[in-house]
Amino acid sequence: MKKIGFILISVLLLCSGCSKVKQALGFDKDQQLSDSTEVTDENNTIAEQELTKVSFCSVDSIVRLSAQIPKFDNDVLNDSVWAYITMNFSNLEEAYAKNHDVKAAFEEAGKQYWEGMSAEIEGMKEEVRSNMEEGDEFPDYMFNWEYSNDIILEDVTDTYVTFVDDGYQYQGGAHGIGWLVGATFDKQTGKRLNAENILKDPDGAGFQQLLKDGLTEYFSETCDEEGCELKDCLFDDPDEVTIPVGNMRIYKGTFIIQYQSYEIAAYVYGKPVVILTFDQIKPFLTEEGLKYIK
Repeated sequence: MKKIGFILISVLLLCSGCSKVKQALGFDKDQQLSDSTEVTDENNTIAEQELTKVSFCSVDSIVRLSAQIPKFDNDVLNDSVWAYITMNFSNLEEAYAKNHDVKAAFEEAGKQYWEGMSAEIEGMKEEVRSNMEEGDEFPDYMFNWEYSNDIILEDVTDTYVTFVDDGYQYQGGAHGIGWLVGATFDKQTGKRLNAENILKDPDGAGFQQLLKDGLTEYFSETCDEEGCELKDCLFDDPDEVTIPVGNMRIYKGTFIIQYQSYEIAAYVYGKPVVILTFDQIKPFLTEEGLKYIK
């Protein structure tokens, strides 16, 4: 795989019609970055880097895409991060292969997605028109579609790098659907971390109880029914709840387990999340896992 140059893609929403998307738990992706900027917060420093700023926002604001990609000294890690980025943006890898220009590739990939989505909208409009009777009012409200996807660099330490994929899609109906998917990579090997390689027994009774306690705490704040219990909120038996595959991350010494809307509970409960402190997670970590959470 081609190596990306010394870059940090920090996408700024360039179209005035583009609304800001939510700030992640850590890194503020709406922070304005110059071509050489040190980004810091209270507990974390993302080293000074040369930046390439790119973004895509369609003229009608239907499609908005962004990413933040750090360049590290480790090419294996860089390749892992690039593979992760291209996995989340359709056509980006193919577009980049044409001339190895990240700005041009991001623009082309975004344009292709927008053109495909626009064609789908027009096709559906024609279908609706063909079934309308004289005097019917065209239902414009059905086509206020939008799609946004943002890859956010959330945390960097000596041992790991963490991203979140924050997205939203609306294609008609009562509401859209959002997602928030985390990814943590070993800074030396470039390996993406998961429950299987940093937890001793993620399906064991001890960790399962920790997971249920975390979910009980989450739903106690989101369930407005008196006497609401965990079993009242989940689709399935609480004893069968497990870590979502490929959706855990480490952030400033905490272990974050993030579920999606509809994954284990109704849409009204949002995206359930369990945040475990170092003291909570330590007894369940493998020797490899211990090096990431200190």
